[in-house]
Amino acid sequence: MTEPVLLNPSGLLESYGVELLCAAPVALASQDLQRRLAETLEHASRGELRLAVGAIPRSAGDATDSLTFEYHGDVRDAGEPPSWRLSATPPDQWQASTDEALHDAIAQSWWWEEAAARAHASPHRMLLADHRFLTLDYQRRLVSFRNVLSAVLQCVPSRAVHWLPSQQLVDPEEIVAAHRADPEAPLPGGLNVRFYRVDPRDTESGDEEYVMDTLGLGALGLIDLQCHFRGLDPDAVGEVLLRTGCYLFERGLVVRPGDSVQGPSPQDRWLARQNVALSPPEREVLELDPGYPFSAGTEED
Repeated sequence: MTEPVLLNPSGLLESYGVELLCAAPVALASQDLQRRLAETLEHASRGELRLAVGAIPRSAGDATDSLTFEYHGDVRDAGEPPSWRLSATPPDQWQASTDEALHDAIAQSWWWEEAAARAHASPHRMLLADHRFLTLDYQRRLVSFRNVLSAVLQCVPSRAVHWLPSQQLVDPEEIVAAHRADPEAPLPGGLNVRFYRVDPRDTESGDEEYVMDTLGLGALGLIDLQCHFRGLDPDAVGEVLLRTGCYLFERGLVVRPGDSVQGPSPQDRWLARQNVALSPPEREVLELDPGYPFSAGTEED
């Protein structure tokens, strides 16, 4: 079998962003909002992040549907600094483009009971996305993004955050609290563990099989993980994926095909294989093989 050729093997995103789901429209032209945003950013980042002056209306009568935040930290190349843009998106435009994506995110946010209710009660959307960040270290990219997001969430009444790169909905209060506790961590938001049941009619044995994977690591230029298994507790498999995913975020690409990682028990060693994701988006993954009799379809064709 010929392996597919992936134009973007890891799934690295040129622009990394989230949607803020709000119950009511947010007036980005409000000078009071912009003042609070500028002060919150300055305090949170010690001058590393700031609201760009050009985004502030020239007079009270001007209107703006976007604000720009500039990064003034360690920039590797000269020219325009990396930035983030907060943009208001009309509900009808948002529904036409991402209704299916929101539905999928709700399904993969099973750990947050209020996810669906919060999303359905929040018809107004805003997009916060970064630009010109590919030259920066992936950890710096996510940490800086979370700095901006946390500041925005303290000033904008968002009911939920649709984290696009990791396909999940996250409670804004949890993001702010977690960021204050540990600004360097990828959670919550940056990494998701997804769960899928495989229809027994689609398996050779007819047994119930499952696929679990991570989403969010590849978007930053690392690699996501996947496990296709049967006969194991999904919660235990999820813990392996989450633990290994956080380890990759902390250490980089230190697990490669042919290496092994610890399974649910200290004596368990799961072999890492190179594979292609079974669930969208299309990307390469590290398949964690739990071994006989638990592995399902991990052998290379």
